[in-house]
Amino acid sequence: GGGASTSLQMTPMWGEGTSVKFDLSLDAQEGESGLYLSFSYNRDLFEASTMERLGTHLCTLLEGIVSDPGQAIGRLPMLDAAEQRYLLDEIHQAPVAYPQAGLHELFEAQARATPDALAVVCGDVRLTYSQLNRRANRLAHWLRQRGVGVETKVGIALSRSERLLVAVLGVLKSGGCYVPIDPAYPQSRRELIAEDSGVALLLGEEDADGGHLDGQPDSDPARLEGWTSARLAYVIYTSGSTGRPKGVLVEHRSVANFGVAFVEQLRSLDVYPLRAWLLATSISFDASLKALVALYHGAFVVVADGDEYRDPRALVSLLKRHEVAVFNGMPQLVESVLEDLERDEDFAVSLIVSGDTVSPPLWRRLDAYARSRGRHALNAYGPTETSVNAAYSSTDLSGAVNVGRVIPNLRGYLFDAQGQLVPLGGEGELHIGGAGLARGYLDRPELTAERFIANPYRPGERLYRTGDRMRYR
Repeated sequence: GGGASTSLQMTPMWGEGTSVKFDLSLDAQEGESGLYLSFSYNRDLFEASTMERLGTHLCTLLEGIVSDPGQAIGRLPMLDAAEQRYLLDEIHQAPVAYPQAGLHELFEAQARATPDALAVVCGDVRLTYSQLNRRANRLAHWLRQRGVGVETKVGIALSRSERLLVAVLGVLKSGGCYVPIDPAYPQSRRELIAEDSGVALLLGEEDADGGHLDGQPDSDPARLEGWTSARLAYVIYTSGSTGRPKGVLVEHRSVANFGVAFVEQLRSLDVYPLRAWLLATSISFDASLKALVALYHGAFVVVADGDEYRDPRALVSLLKRHEVAVFNGMPQLVESVLEDLERDEDFAVSLIVSGDTVSPPLWRRLDAYARSRGRHALNAYGPTETSVNAAYSSTDLSGAVNVGRVIPNLRGYLFDAQGQLVPLGGEGELHIGGAGLARGYLDRPELTAERFIANPYRPGERLYRTGDRMRYR
């Protein structure tokens, strides 16, 4: 004031504020050498490393705009070379060897090694490895006499008993592939599967274990000419919740690869060598294949019969009676079984949840149970199209529900709507490639081409579009 001549000089100062108005904001100021950018963020929500990565993504995006100003923004890059290399390669587990053999051949090897060991329990029925193998062999020889050959589709429509394992092994030994048709399904669904799959034979209760098998040889059938582990093991139908049910074509080698990863997970749970496995799922779900993996690793399988299968209390009783160390089931089943497990102070199991999304409350409950009992809880993720389970995560690795990392010999990518790799922290559709992929859908070439696409980063390989949206953590 007072008419005096003054000049005001302003100098930008970059300091750390103590509070922010918004959870995340970006300030830009123009300077002599360009733009000066600063992020202000809520430290309760974001880590400094996240902000640094966000800054790198922004710089990469701006450089892309300058170098190709006519490009659609959704097609511009956000990943620098280091992060792209991490997401394409370093995030994945190292490759491992897996058996190039049939699932039935792996079982036969175990039966030769431990012929007198217990293989199956169902109610009062107990079969050794030798007995189970011989019964499955008689069925296989009979099936071959009926014209079953390489990849012939054979329906299995059996109630829950030891005959299920006899039937599955018998079909695989014959060279064919099995199509499970659960008798508990509505008649319309059973008829749809039988008709759509075009099964050559349908095994009922008597077919799998009748007097007509008495004269058949009980020796292991020889491999058929043209049979390899790239042949089909089974055709399992999806639920049809997103349209008409689809038959998923899965090969022996894909399940053999899963088996290696599954055993590693059992080691991480401290339950391997496995003593016993409770089959508490329908063979119309590929989670049932874990019983076959358990068999060819020397365990015995407890088949929950029709009544036990529907009764959580009966399942817990089976777990205790046979000292089963780990239990696998869908979230709803595990939740109902937990009711009894939490009350029992003298018995505890590790838990694997698979087949559906795990809710945050169940995730926390699983974690609390596992910690209190000195056990483990796993989330096992995987569509039928990627052969049983494609990824595992332990509840104690993170407070949030997650699916973990894809198993060895599989690869997982998150893509956005434009098919671009999603950066760390970003959200996109999970695509899975590698050894676990199904061959495709039975007699649905257009749908197979739509869901199984070329891998843009690995020529000659395919990716399965899961339809599941996820975020990199």
